Amino acid sequence: MEYSVGNKAINYKTYTNSAVNNFAKVAEDKNPIHLDFEYAVNTIFEKPVVHGMLAASQISNLIANSLPSPESIYKSQSLIFKRPIFYNDKIKCKVEIISIVEEKKTIELKTICTNEDNEVVIEGIAVIKLL
Repeated sequence: MEYSVGNKAINYKTYTNSAVNNFAKVAEDKNPIHLDFEYAVNTIFEKPVVHGMLAASQISNLIANSLPSPESIYKSQSLIFKRPIFYNDKIKCKVEIISIVEEKKTIELKTICTNEDNEVVIEGIAVIKLL
């Protein structure tokens, strides 16, 4: 496949109570801010928030399945968590190629996730090695 700076891919995901609970089990992250409604009411968020790393996995899904492709592997990913994601939020994830180093078979992607209000919830840079 040919790649060019500016190529983009997008996906969408809604984070349900079930998805958060399943992630908590797999990751063994039982922080009550994610799982306990009574606890979360008394925090700055006033309700449970989705694990940041669960939402960040949406970026991995997009990279592996769309751009660049299943024939790639992560080298690195920076993440800045800008806003909370709440249960049942529909998140739009976009990756965009910002540089290509052909001799190293490396692609750098801008990664950005936004909520339904088009507010940035996660942003970063991914470096991907083409296999």
